[in-house]
Amino acid sequence: MQHGFKPGDSVVSIFRGRTFSHLLEVRENTWRDQFLNLVSGFTPTPRTNLTLLLEPLAARTLRQREGFDSKAKLAQWFHEHSRIPADVYWDYQLVINYIEPQARKGVEPFASYLNTPKDGTIPRFAEPEKIGVVVVGGEKNAYWFATDFGHLKSESVDRWR
Repeated sequence: MQHGFKPGDSVVSIFRGRTFSHLLEVRENTWRDQFLNLVSGFTPTPRTNLTLLLEPLAARTLRQREGFDSKAKLAQWFHEHSRIPADVYWDYQLVINYIEPQARKGVEPFASYLNTPKDGTIPRFAEPEKIGVVVVGGEKNAYWFATDFGHLKSESVDRWR
């Protein structure tokens, strides 16, 4: 629906990425740490994406128990909480090669990161709008998955019938 399709449409979406990790359930007391630990291995680059795949039971649990009544709110939470110490961030080779030159040219949000104190933190995922949340699958498990996949395109399957 986020890409212009109706709720009853059959749609296939194509994503690009390389990292995939999963967790079995949304734990009542430790879900925050588990979510953040799972994405902590995603190396920040200008093209690093985050796409969360939630089975319907996991999405319902996050909505009812944690108050995430929209995908945007969950994406914003990840943006705010998935942070890296600034000195670690600026020491990643990919950041040195790809982000620092953009930051020095004034490209935002990277240029603002240059002013972060060494003991400060920088978001792992620069733009919350680019964090995807997709509800997939059946109603058997409250599983969720995290990927660095970025959405490329969605197409109607109905056109092929």
